Amino acid sequence: MQSAPNPDYVVAPIPNQPILLTLSRRLWSQTLLGVVLGLAMTQLSACSSGPPPKYSDTYSTGTIKVAADHSFMPLLDHSLAPYTATYPEAHLNISATTEDSALRLLSIDSVQLAIATRPLKPAELEAMAKDKVTPIYTKIALDAVALVVNKANADSLLATDVVAKILKGETKTWSQLPTLDLGEGSKSGKHQAGDIVCVFDNDRSSNLTYMQTQFGIRDEDLKNAKIFAVGNNKAVIDYVATHPEALGFVGVGWVFDTTGDNKWIDKVQVVAVGKSPTKPGAEALKSYDYYQPYQAYLGDKSYPFRRDINWVYRSGRTGLAMGYAAYMASDKGQRLVLKLGMLPTNVPVRMVQMNKE
Repeated sequence: MQSAPNPDYVVAPIPNQPILLTLSRRLWSQTLLGVVLGLAMTQLSACSSGPPPKYSDTYSTGTIKVAADHSFMPLLDHSLAPYTATYPEAHLNISATTEDSALRLLSIDSVQLAIATRPLKPAELEAMAKDKVTPIYTKIALDAVALVVNKANADSLLATDVVAKILKGETKTWSQLPTLDLGEGSKSGKHQAGDIVCVFDNDRSSNLTYMQTQFGIRDEDLKNAKIFAVGNNKAVIDYVATHPEALGFVGVGWVFDTTGDNKWIDKVQVVAVGKSPTKPGAEALKSYDYYQPYQAYLGDKSYPFRRDINWVYRSGRTGLAMGYAAYMASDKGQRLVLKLGMLPTNVPVRMVQMNKE
């Protein structure tokens, strides 16, 4: 007895050829349908997955690159540990550089966060515009450029117009500084000997850029003065400590840090700066018209060389840069700002006046 024929296969004799196994019409339809469905699912999967995302960080997780001007490294160094303790899956790769470099890297998306004081320049904004994004600024603190001199230097009071003349090369020696009225008939004593040597951390640092902007000093004007760059803010302090003729410019976070990590600041003295009178015939400055960059004098604008510190990042997404900025603007972050001698943006500061009896 012959078995029932398999409906999926038939044997078809072909003249003068071996017998071939061919697909029946029903099986052919099923196979074709399977191939079509398979191709469709593959195409659908490819369309839905697309290329891998450029960023994988979120508001509190992932890894980003951060570029900061060297003047602000104390703030980043002291905030990193508590921030990552709060968000253990957040990783910040921080590099110290110049302000110009940090913002340039941000504009071309080589870093996701920049710490700086100035806004982006037109060329940097144009680079961002190519990616259809704009910069977002989150103000974290009010900072200052602090001036420091050697412990042996008697010239620890400087007016703003005197600082401008020094940087322009119009005042070249300490002996050219004006005699100051210290009140009650007292005058300033003997000046430091020698040329005035201005010391910055870097030739494109935020400290130098700020001073140039403050007084409208062009790059070519700086060639008339003795100005040197020594690499970083701590190196500025070290240089001033061993060179009586030096005048150093550093971020205030390097001189009024209360965390106990800056004992080396005792090697120099912080200059008190007075605002030069702008009206003709105005009374000359007295000793009490000069202020060091303490938080209270930043807040009431008595100290003239003030500046904002901003966390700058690119618009268009909610990522770790935004999360870190929000943390620094929160109560925890602002208390860190306070400990480093800067003025917090969002925490009220109580001013107490103490009088001698």
